[in-house]
Amino acid sequence: MKALIKLVFFVTASVVLLQVAECKSVVQNAKDALSHAVESVGLTHGRKPAPEREMKAIEKSEKFVKNRIDRYMDMSIAEEKKALKKINHAKKKTGPRRHWIFYSDFLESNVNVLRFDVRLSICEQQKHFTKFIDDVPSANPELAKFMKSEEYQRKIKINPPTLDPAIIVALKRDTDGKRQITADLTNQPDSLADLKRYFAKRVHEVTHMHNTKFDSFETAAVRVYDALRNAVIVWSDLKQDLKAGRKIPESMEAKATEVQIALGAGKDLGCYDKDPHDP
Repeated sequence: MKALIKLVFFVTASVVLLQVAECKSVVQNAKDALSHAVESVGLTHGRKPAPEREMKAIEKSEKFVKNRIDRYMDMSIAEEKKALKKINHAKKKTGPRRHWIFYSDFLESNVNVLRFDVRLSICEQQKHFTKFIDDVPSANPELAKFMKSEEYQRKIKINPPTLDPAIIVALKRDTDGKRQITADLTNQPDSLADLKRYFAKRVHEVTHMHNTKFDSFETAAVRVYDALRNAVIVWSDLKQDLKAGRKIPESMEAKATEVQIALGAGKDLGCYDKDPHDP
């Protein structure tokens, strides 16, 4: 039992060190890529209307996020094959368990890093969107006037429009922080052959669990980017439907809600302590 505790401690410490290094790299890479995306939009499409440039910037940021998620999915597939191979070639009974623990911690680390990466990218784009709202007057003056009215400001202070809670949960760090190793290590078989089959199955299970999380990141990210697009459409009075096949709302308050959801997305996702547009 002491040996197992030492093993888990060693593996966890190793993964944490890797995660810290990856986080530093992720932050810089995300900022560099997004800055380049925004700059390229401005340089390449400098003569296009501001709403079109903003939509293009959102598209580039979304593409960057999807590529990051795909990269981590591919990485998981490759590491799963390695883990299964190591388990299959284990010579001692402790081998299958050790390889599974390391693989599980590797995936858990990747989930945390990717969640941080995706949220950082969204936050950078949301801040860019906020600047767009500040710098570009609404094509619908009545909408801007309505949103600045004391009555509307009081209303959103009491009950602010927010992103779907499912989006917030998916993109913010797990609150429990609990690992599943203890539960998965109960009722193990005795023979080496059975242990190999047992932990190979555990590998497939943990892979599926973490891939589901990767998918949830992409789904949530797309919905946030769609919220930003919808706000640009409404604010700029573009003659096109909203995302997900929705029509532009008719009432002024419903239009304001579309814009306010996007303005408050940064606060919802913890991008900064206080939303600059928070009343």
